[in-house]
Amino acid sequence: MIRVAIADDSPFTCNLLASYLEAGGDCRVVGMAHDARATMDLIRGETPDVLTLDLQMPGCEGLDLLKEVTSEPSTAVVVISGVTKLAAATTLRALELGAVDFILKYTPGAPVSRASLRREIVSKVKIAAAARNNPATRPAPFTRVAPVAPVAPASPAPPRPFGKKSAWHPQEPRPKTQDTGVVIIGASTGGPRAISSLLTHLPQDFATPCVVVQHLPATFTQAFAVQLARHTPLRVEVAEHGAHIEPGLILVAPGSMHLVVKSDGRVYLHTP
Repeated sequence: MIRVAIADDSPFTCNLLASYLEAGGDCRVVGMAHDARATMDLIRGETPDVLTLDLQMPGCEGLDLLKEVTSEPSTAVVVISGVTKLAAATTLRALELGAVDFILKYTPGAPVSRASLRREIVSKVKIAAAARNNPATRPAPFTRVAPVAPVAPASPAPPRPFGKKSAWHPQEPRPKTQDTGVVIIGASTGGPRAISSLLTHLPQDFATPCVVVQHLPATFTQAFAVQLARHTPLRVEVAEHGAHIEPGLILVAPGSMHLVVKSDGRVYLHTP
């Protein structure tokens, strides 16, 4: 049985989440809190396996509260997020700080059924509980690692290989895109933190084009690209239909879109 605590300033939302979580019989809600102090009292008193945390409770800074919660090693956190661009940026920062995953708040008119929302909530709470019970897989607060610097050759060296048919040197014209390879990075739960960590290790002269496909809502894409840009010397842009892949460029696939890289070196977007 997974012991879950709920922190949200809305009693209605707390009761709704509790009904979803307890319906399947795998979770038991051990308490609810409506402000920061009550949340920490609940965590320390009940030591739940998982906390669902609203970052926008009045009277507290959500990320500061998250830092305090994640300092308690007994509890994993699933963030309850809004759908605005500001909420997206805050939620992505929360994932960097150690939250396992996030759930979007229900929005009236959204094409999401009650049953699918319940399944998502229960699934992510179970994933968080598993991460909590396995320290090797539990997310840790993200710490930026200095990019690996290229080692200067002791003597003149031939131009750096680029693709299978050409070589490229910074002082020479770039080769045609279709002669290059491309790195595809795909992720879902835990991906934002893992991808940020990976990109910190790419040197400034990394020449293979990269495409990042992360399972996120469409409103999160721009914030995610901005976040990644803070962790790499390479350019990071949101992919647009028909854009070229280029050396030193990381393209982020827009949320809720499929992205295809074709032989002409362009990316093509379409809805699922």
